[in-house]
Amino acid sequence: MQIIIHPGHPKCGSTSIQRALLRNRHKLAKKNTYFPDNNFVFSFEKDCNLSADTPRLYFKNIHLCQNESSLEERLIEFEKRLIEIKGFEEKYNCKKIIVSAENLVNRLGGAYGRKVHELFAKHFNDIKIVYFIRLQEDFILSAWQQWSHKDGTTIEDFVKQSIRQSVPNYLNVSRFFASCYGQDKVKVVPLHPDALTNGNLIEEFMLQAGVDAKELNTKNVVFNETLNPYLCEVLSEMNGVYSSIHDPLVKKTLLKFTGNAKALSDKAPQFLSLSLREKIRNHFDKSNKILHREFLEEYRFESIFQPKDVSETGQNDRENQYKEIIKALISPALINKE
Repeated sequence: MQIIIHPGHPKCGSTSIQRALLRNRHKLAKKNTYFPDNNFVFSFEKDCNLSADTPRLYFKNIHLCQNESSLEERLIEFEKRLIEIKGFEEKYNCKKIIVSAENLVNRLGGAYGRKVHELFAKHFNDIKIVYFIRLQEDFILSAWQQWSHKDGTTIEDFVKQSIRQSVPNYLNVSRFFASCYGQDKVKVVPLHPDALTNGNLIEEFMLQAGVDAKELNTKNVVFNETLNPYLCEVLSEMNGVYSSIHDPLVKKTLLKFTGNAKALSDKAPQFLSLSLREKIRNHFDKSNKILHREFLEEYRFESIFQPKDVSETGQNDRENQYKEIIKALISPALINKE
């Protein structure tokens, strides 16, 4: 039995991959390939949640243990589960298991995250890590849109915080996996068209997972899109709009009200200024070169780490973005007026 671990990175297409697994569940089963639900239960077992595509919640419960004794209990339970899974090849003809959960990159410096991987490595020899990354400047902007603007953090402060903490630290994560599983079992893949099979994330993932994708639905559907950063900037200045950084209701409400107006989800990469992008690039340049040398030599550095051609945001562009957002918000009210 082979174990494919897809640990993210967060904001690097994980949801798209997980939804692709879900919509191809039956075809994957014909290939003796399975993935666990949110409770680490499989489709051939009783009580499997067939609408779940990731065991992220299962690992979250391990990460959130309040003390060492509760962590130990969880890890004992997890190890028993892994031992049980080892018998699935003979019992259910299960040849491959795909574990996709982007929180498997969390807390690797401590026991809460590290020991999960140590247990995988202890009980399975045939393991492959498929780890996707993207340009740090793109990750930082997307992460701010997804989470940090909700607590009032400005993009400038979030960039400073990310640089100070060196987040995302792809090099350290990759090195951790190499030390835990072996360098030859770690595949780092840039989320870049030049690095993806036919420019398609799902095809590339299936290729790396050793799954024949010919009969699969490999349409690369984008999920979990963020709100326009200009709109995020406005929302960040409004107290009490969000209950937490994980609150999805504002986005859902606005998109529903406007009929998923394009202006509200415009990526607007120019929002992140050239000066902030330069600071991010300068900070991560050294680690990116080491990452390339140790894990990505098959790709051209200049290709996968080449900065995007993004123009500086001018006042006119900012005003135009706000105008389009206002139009999108006002239009439904005018259409529905009595």
